[in-house]
Amino acid sequence: MPGNSRPTLLWNAALIAAGAIFVSYGVIFFFPPKGEWKAVSTDLFFMVAAIWSTVTAALLWHVYRPDPGPRRIWFSFAVALGLWCLAEAIWTLQNVLSGPPGLGIADIFWVSGYLFFGIAFYAQYKLLLIPPKWLSRAVFAAILLLSLALSFSFAFLLARSRGETLNLENWLAAFYPVGDLAIGAGALYIAYLFRGGMFSRPWLGMLLFAIADSLYAWVNLSQVEYLLESGSLTLYVADSLYLSAYLAVGLACFMQWLILRYGFFYATKS
Repeated sequence: MPGNSRPTLLWNAALIAAGAIFVSYGVIFFFPPKGEWKAVSTDLFFMVAAIWSTVTAALLWHVYRPDPGPRRIWFSFAVALGLWCLAEAIWTLQNVLSGPPGLGIADIFWVSGYLFFGIAFYAQYKLLLIPPKWLSRAVFAAILLLSLALSFSFAFLLARSRGETLNLENWLAAFYPVGDLAIGAGALYIAYLFRGGMFSRPWLGMLLFAIADSLYAWVNLSQVEYLLESGSLTLYVADSLYLSAYLAVGLACFMQWLILRYGFFYATKS
């Protein structure tokens, strides 16, 4: 169909670009450049993927301009990804200047991103079910309290396995996988409400973050950090899942934007 040629071209270009980023990351990971670019080469892929997902979420927010309900959801979703994008940039800069950073400014933006993902989920839940106000607030509060309880419990186990006292660094190491699992559980519930349709796909992409951070958490808790040494297969799997999460969320948002902007189209030319 001639009318569908533009969205088809854009979608195929996005798929090719995402695939090229993923494959290029693998090449750079196992065959890193020498010199000063070695530390930053792989980090740049995460920055590019984070920017991609943020831009596509912002496009989705913009296309919902006449409708305040979905617009509120995707504004919060885009802000959350934007905060993570800033965190990736700060982490990369610190890595270049002084080596892999520990607890720092980047974590402020990562943690803040979870807050906005929670707001987006809350808005999506209210829009789909239109529950009584007290019920929607109770559900949101229950998820928040459960996430905090799990993160503190996991942080305690992590600190104990390291022979340390409970501190902020251990809590953050525990919070990230728990936060991703909470988002992942919410994503599955939203996918169920959408019956697995197109509008659930940006949320389903968030599941990859949960899987990646769970792998990082397992390595930390099991005290087998050597599995995440530079160039190891385990690190490649975890990082690839993390990179794929950004790319998948970006592609899902872009697909939804194309359909809302141009109508349904053929994903590939016949």
